[in-house]
Amino acid sequence: MEQRKQAKHLPDDQQVEGKLLWRKARHVDEPADGQTKAAGKALAAVAPSPRRERNYGIDFMRIFSMFYVLILHTLGAGGVLDNAAAGSFQYAVSWLMEIGAYGALNVFGLISGYVGYRPTPKEPGQPRRVLKISSYLSLWLEVVFYGVGCCLVYMVIAPGKVTGADVLRWVFPVSNGVYWFFTAYTGVFFVMPLLNLAVEHCDRRTTAVFLIVVFFVFSLFDTFFTRFDLEGGYSFTWLAMLYLIGAIVKKYRFSDYVKPPLALLGIVLMTLVSWGWLMSGFSFSVYDTDVAKDVLVSYTSPTILVMSVLYLIIGAQFKPSKTLTKIVKFLAPGAFAVYLINTQDYMWNVGMSDRFVWLASRPTILIILVTLGFSLVYVAACLLIDKARAWLFRLLRVPQATAALERGCRKSLGRGL
Repeated sequence: MEQRKQAKHLPDDQQVEGKLLWRKARHVDEPADGQTKAAGKALAAVAPSPRRERNYGIDFMRIFSMFYVLILHTLGAGGVLDNAAAGSFQYAVSWLMEIGAYGALNVFGLISGYVGYRPTPKEPGQPRRVLKISSYLSLWLEVVFYGVGCCLVYMVIAPGKVTGADVLRWVFPVSNGVYWFFTAYTGVFFVMPLLNLAVEHCDRRTTAVFLIVVFFVFSLFDTFFTRFDLEGGYSFTWLAMLYLIGAIVKKYRFSDYVKPPLALLGIVLMTLVSWGWLMSGFSFSVYDTDVAKDVLVSYTSPTILVMSVLYLIIGAQFKPSKTLTKIVKFLAPGAFAVYLINTQDYMWNVGMSDRFVWLASRPTILIILVTLGFSLVYVAACLLIDKARAWLFRLLRVPQATAALERGCRKSLGRGL
């Protein structure tokens, strides 16, 4: 281990040579003698292991999608959409912003698959890490922290409104389903190994068939007839499909074929199709099913799904500047905290629900500026709050505790867990 640390400080040319030696040492199948075997181990120890380069464009998209979530909630839950006069310019622009941001949580689900998919390691002796238990435990503790923490804050703001039973409800977030996204993600987490294997071992033709089925059956058909209990996208099933799509986008490098200008054009087109249908007021009934004018405004809508995938592709290709990379690296780990704080019941009631009804009758430019400004400030505040939470977790040695639990699980259940 000490030798590995020292290798990081070698000059660049020696590091390159070390990587080549590392690869050779890892692939020594049957050494001629014990001395050769020992030499191979020594080379593997000294040479630094090759690292995957982190995609900060994807991390930037995490933050950007949370900004979109705030736009959605400000206009929707905030009361702007319900109170703007139908047919007015304020109504049209508010809905255009809402639809443009509607793929936010889809993007977050797609990113889970894009980041979570890893093919089976090729190096001999490298076990496939099936589940990263420590990551889930850390996320679960973060969810509990914000759920209980927001309860305590509300107890100060409104004494007597929160009971012990209310606080206890947030201690068990999955059992009580207090955050639908985290509950659905928990299900996805435990089937990730199967999802990853499915993506890895499916050929191009089978993968293409799957994507066609998802689009035409689970997106297009279910948007109009709602027969598969996808709950408009608020479900484990839909999140699992997004995970698979995100993994497929990564495996087959969609970003090599769809460049940002084309992706942006597609996003604009999908937004206008959904918005145009809504503004037209077109609705109809077929086979005893009522199709409303806002039928394309849902997470499972084909237009919203395509838009979300295009955002993922843009994120995969985006190369932030050095300064922006430092900012993204600093803030991206707190992206999920934005959702946790914003949708916690008490924070929702205090800071979001019908708090922007007054904005619906104001000039359109004010609606735009207030919505964007409030969303930006809210996201920034939550990201900074999460830096404090992360510092507290480090102080309490939470990462070490979750890592120890993971090691214990692997020791008990096998290295391949």
